[in-house]
Amino acid sequence: MNKNSIFTGISAWLLAAAISFGGVGCLLTGFSFENGNIVGLLLFCMIVSLLWSIAFQFRFGAMVGWLGIGTMVIGDWMSGGWLLMQLRLSFEVLIHQISYKYNIGYGWGVVQWSEILPNTSPDFALAAVALIVSFVVVGTVCCRKSTLLAVPVSVLPLAVCLVLIDTVPHSMYLIILLAALVLMMMTTPLRRRDERQSNRLIAWLLVPVMLMTCLLFRVIPQEGYQPHSYFPFFDGWLQQDDSGNAVYADTVELNRLGNKFNDTRTALTVTATKDGRLYLRGKCYDSYDGWQWTTSACSTGVDYGWGFPRGTMGMVRIETEEPLDFYLLPSPLQGAQNFDFENGALPNKEHKKVYSYRWMDESSGGFINMQVREQCRSLPIYTAVQVQKYLQERNWRSESSGNTEQLAQDVGKLVRQSARYSLSPEKTPAGENDFTLWFLTKAESGYCAHFATTATVLLRALGVPARYVTGYTADVQAGKAQQVPYSHAHAWVEYFVDGKGWIILDPTPGYGTVGASTAPTQSTQPTTEATEPTTEATEPTTAPTEQTTQPSTQDSQGTTTATGGEAAPQGAQVRGEGFLWILWCLLAIGAIGGQYRLRCLLLKRHLRRGESNTQALRHWRILNRRYRLLKENPSPHLKELAEKAKFSQHTLTEEELEEFRREMRLLSGKLKEKPWPVHTLLCLVFAIE
Repeated sequence: MNKNSIFTGISAWLLAAAISFGGVGCLLTGFSFENGNIVGLLLFCMIVSLLWSIAFQFRFGAMVGWLGIGTMVIGDWMSGGWLLMQLRLSFEVLIHQISYKYNIGYGWGVVQWSEILPNTSPDFALAAVALIVSFVVVGTVCCRKSTLLAVPVSVLPLAVCLVLIDTVPHSMYLIILLAALVLMMMTTPLRRRDERQSNRLIAWLLVPVMLMTCLLFRVIPQEGYQPHSYFPFFDGWLQQDDSGNAVYADTVELNRLGNKFNDTRTALTVTATKDGRLYLRGKCYDSYDGWQWTTSACSTGVDYGWGFPRGTMGMVRIETEEPLDFYLLPSPLQGAQNFDFENGALPNKEHKKVYSYRWMDESSGGFINMQVREQCRSLPIYTAVQVQKYLQERNWRSESSGNTEQLAQDVGKLVRQSARYSLSPEKTPAGENDFTLWFLTKAESGYCAHFATTATVLLRALGVPARYVTGYTADVQAGKAQQVPYSHAHAWVEYFVDGKGWIILDPTPGYGTVGASTAPTQSTQPTTEATEPTTEATEPTTAPTEQTTQPSTQDSQGTTTATGGEAAPQGAQVRGEGFLWILWCLLAIGAIGGQYRLRCLLLKRHLRRGESNTQALRHWRILNRRYRLLKENPSPHLKELAEKAKFSQHTLTEEELEEFRREMRLLSGKLKEKPWPVHTLLCLVFAIE
């Protein structure tokens, strides 16, 4: 071990620690892993990079290192497998969160092996990633190899974050990763010629490269980036999301409704003084254009449509996991005529996470002005005409006899029978003119956003003021705290009845007939007598996280539920959302294998074309590459034949050409004797059979 090797080991240690730590830091921050231990990962990256740097100072050090890791894994397996179990659970959390974000962007589905997502951190999985990255980087630097393998492996954690626009890693980890990568790539060509000068170059460039990288981020801040659309057709095909069922979206885009997927994260905890089902209202939308729901000016201001309490009242305590920009309100709500709504929601300007409200079983005396009434009955002309035509063609008649509540229940029954409930419905095809008409006449399945939209439009077409509402549902027991997952995000209808106010209609199959009478009715003494509204001051410790799409989970009865939608009703079928990911993996493996076989075939044909001298020179170029891979000196005899083929008038005989082919087969056999990961990689890269 000489002095240059020691300095090379130190350079490899620093570069590997920086690249591995920067990569796992990008994953940790880009995919919002709040429970990751960044300090522990930093120490792990530094220690494991140092150990690899020491191991590569010896001839078989890398092999001994992997044997040590294998021995540790086998020992853990024989002693109960605690480490392997933690590693498996950590990878499950890591892959689930990554696939969850990709599903929001592209609708590919979510990978989840178990029904309940483990409540653990991704630290073990990220440590395994850092272990592999540091090994590749240290091996590249210490063995003076090309960066052909090191750069893709190092950039892979960052590349996973860059596919989506909402998975931006923290700039600190990005700077560390990019600066170390630039240093490694700039010094590798020199290191292969002069190890000593390369170490000096790293020392001289370390500070300037860090400063230049930081300056680049300063000159071009993240806030200045704008996503560009180079291929609009593919953008429209890929960027599917679940905005139609989002509780928090400003616009419900019905043509972008996607499949639902699993997640067990808790959105809020609800405690009520009565048993039953609560509808926790988030936002309402009163403007429909055929393809999306938005809020108009009528949804801002005082809402007098809730009326005054006529039935028994109860208290509901709500605690959200993250502070929201608006309050979740139990419906029907007492005292709503005293609140100023903004864009269909009651703003939570203090960003409180814990608050309480009174709700009422029945109300009386609610009223709305003519502007609100007309807005909640307005429809596009084409939609209104076609809906009336649809009802006439089917001879649909309500038995309401002027009773608005009975009319609403009949509409709910009609909508429930129009399609089956599914968490994976078909997407709206191109060429349709209206979402509701497509769902009524052509769609075979849907979930709450589909059914609630259709019921709202039908009520409006029949002259009943109605609006589309998003929020959460919770089946509560008196005095018992109930955790509500994101999967219980739901959509329903509020329609107005003169003298009674806004009444809930839930047309989604499996939820039954819902109205004011279905609110919790078992009488229980309220736990508090505070006036409305009462709030418990709890200052948030973190900023609100992205909550525009809600994942799904299982409720306490084991019923599978859907993201941004609702718990799957009894009998609903849920597809395996990880199927697309498995399909993509199989296609990727097939593509890699296919290109390998194709390149091997083309290489054979290339070597057999032309005259014998041309074939010999082609063989000689490939032989030189394989000599370098094996670190062997070229055959003097074949070198002489190649020079003869290139510079003389002599035409090589078939026997002389066969010597090149024989040497090719010999070198291929030697390459196959290398460890299988190296052999596999070389075969794929250089098309070696």
